[in-house]
Amino acid sequence: MAVAVLAFSAFATGLWSQTGKISGRLADPAGNSLPDANVQLSSATGGSWFELTDDNGNYEFDVPLGDTYTIDPYSDVYPLNGVTTFDAVLITQYINGILDFSSPYLIIASDADCSNTVNLADTVEIRKLILGIWTNFPCAGSYRFVPADYAFPDPLSPFPFPETIVVNNLSGDVSDQDFIGIKIGDINGSSNVSVTGIKGQVRIDNNSDCVANGTEPPLEDWIVTCYGANNINFTGTTFGTGNYFMNVFPGTYDVVLTPPNALWDICADTVFGVTVGFLDTVSVNYAVQPVSSCPLMEVDLSTIFLRRCFESTYNVYYCNKGTALAEDAWVDVELDPYLLFVSSTLPVASVNGNTYTFQLGDLESGECDQFEIVVEVSCEATLGQTHCSEARVYPDTSCQEQQFWNGANLEVTSECLNDEVIFTITNTGEPMTDPVNYIVIEDIMVQMTGGSIQLASGASQQITIPANGSTWRIEIDQVPNNPWNTIVSEAIEGCGENDNGTFSLGFVTQFPESEYGGHHDEDCLENIGSYDPNDKQGLPGGVTEQHFIPKGTEIEYKIRFQNTGTDTAFTVRIVDSLSQYLDATTLRPGSSSHPYDFKMTGAGVAQFTFYNIMLPDSNVNEPASNGYVKFNIKPKSDLPNNTAVENEAGIYFDFNLPVITNRTLHTIGEQFLNVSTVVFRPGIDLDVFPNPTTDRATFTIKSVSPTEGVLKVFDLQGRLVRTQTFNSNVFELDATGMEPGMYLFRLESGGGAIAAGKLSVQRRN
Repeated sequence: MAVAVLAFSAFATGLWSQTGKISGRLADPAGNSLPDANVQLSSATGGSWFELTDDNGNYEFDVPLGDTYTIDPYSDVYPLNGVTTFDAVLITQYINGILDFSSPYLIIASDADCSNTVNLADTVEIRKLILGIWTNFPCAGSYRFVPADYAFPDPLSPFPFPETIVVNNLSGDVSDQDFIGIKIGDINGSSNVSVTGIKGQVRIDNNSDCVANGTEPPLEDWIVTCYGANNINFTGTTFGTGNYFMNVFPGTYDVVLTPPNALWDICADTVFGVTVGFLDTVSVNYAVQPVSSCPLMEVDLSTIFLRRCFESTYNVYYCNKGTALAEDAWVDVELDPYLLFVSSTLPVASVNGNTYTFQLGDLESGECDQFEIVVEVSCEATLGQTHCSEARVYPDTSCQEQQFWNGANLEVTSECLNDEVIFTITNTGEPMTDPVNYIVIEDIMVQMTGGSIQLASGASQQITIPANGSTWRIEIDQVPNNPWNTIVSEAIEGCGENDNGTFSLGFVTQFPESEYGGHHDEDCLENIGSYDPNDKQGLPGGVTEQHFIPKGTEIEYKIRFQNTGTDTAFTVRIVDSLSQYLDATTLRPGSSSHPYDFKMTGAGVAQFTFYNIMLPDSNVNEPASNGYVKFNIKPKSDLPNNTAVENEAGIYFDFNLPVITNRTLHTIGEQFLNVSTVVFRPGIDLDVFPNPTTDRATFTIKSVSPTEGVLKVFDLQGRLVRTQTFNSNVFELDATGMEPGMYLFRLESGGGAIAAGKLSVQRRN
């Protein structure tokens, strides 16, 4: 019921011979009632009355005739309702010209600081409300109100606009004094009963009628994407109930459901031309049928960090992504030789050398879990040394039919033996019908290529290299149409010593890890001393300063966090607004330090929420104050070479301002420096003397014609340290001031490389 309250004044206490009614309604732009809003009525002679709107948004005042009245509504009911970081993202896109707001109400809703402009200050106000710094928007409460009959002269530039209605010289009952209430900060209408969005459910179609029945089993964490005009896309994920919801702009969309693997068939994976009006919700349901009855096990192995002489914890996450029960499943974990097993939360079934076996029991379709392994990093390990551990889950057979695959399968191992690096390539499948190519990389330089690998079933071939302290890596093309991988690789670090009595570090993680398929995962990580507790890593790290990775390479992101405050953190939320160059449909949530809820929202925003994490502060319990989450995602397949993929994340501890991580960088395209003193252009030879050098090295290009170009010198991390032009076949490099060590050089002329090699710089005795 509406309650009228009389505020006494000289006018109000007089005797009224005649009265009239002033009434109206408050509603949102879609016509939904706004109950419990304050409406103030002020008279020109000083009287004031207040009333709350009823359940239908109506108000009514009974006041003396003959006076002029001003109606001024106000509401501070639940300011946070419908306000999320997604709204701040939409406002930012509007400011940057990426989105067009077709309604003046959307523009008004964006003006969170009531400045009559829309700028980044409004997104700051929204974040303050979300984080609890504000309990409401200081300038406007929850809503701003516009007379319902007001016609904006320019709808795309609505400021200023009237926020009150004036009734002049009341002579009788006046009705329909209506207002439109605009929820501040809520750009997509999610605070209303009727919101702008697309919703639906994804269920297993048990009766094969291609209709998603609410009684059929739901499917969780399936990705749904809306593709709209002007590359405006929205992504969502299904919850445990199989339902999903996406806030979208009014418009027309193609709605696509992406299956996690080929064991599922969708009756109609794309629904074209779904039209959504303002504050309209459209349902799109999906019925999914298993292609075959088959388990499909996946495993993910990771740790937050490895610290020399300290204990670290590996998390082993496993899941049955198939369509049938996985019976008597188990996982083998092979630890790096420098990692000493301490304990595990799941009993060890058996041990064979560094390989530990854990029984998982039966896993239903969609069932996932994880356990922990505590290891100690040996003090004998060199600081910065890479430690690679592997996990393999069983059953590991593939039920997915792979056309045109001849059944051959290549695997490669490495060992350091008698001052040699030995790579052993084995065919564990059917005989190969054609040879495949390979390359061998020393640090980041290609040292050899070949195309003679063609093996019978069970046969092996070895490639032997003298051990010199370099990091050696082999990459082999897998046989065509292999169901698990397209490239097989192996790296070995710390075999032999270089001229300085050490070995190279930091190269293993620059390149992609071996592709095994989901049932086999390798985790390679460099041990550390000190570290940044809140950061983001992207593996492979990539080659050179631009962090080049081959096209199609999956990126594994790890976001680490630590509570460095002064009290326990109850909730930690990771918000990762994915780069536009990443394909959100390929995102796979991975292992973590603590259980989390995952969802995709908006235009590719990944959110990982750790509810009730109870993360102690680092002053109370430093080891327990740390956490992390990991996910894998692929860049879009159509990206041109040299596309820079950058990404960062925000870490929210309870209601504090976010901690923004470092920005990771990957550049699409392969970039290898090439073999020591190798000439690429026919008719050219090259001498470098002296090498090693202490101050100057003379480059002599032997060719029949003069050569001009650019000499580039890189350190072993691929960073460019010197650039020098040359216009003759004999020139000098001044190495004065260069730190002692090994460098890589490349000569470029006519738009391409003509030669490359190594240069050693030593201290003068």
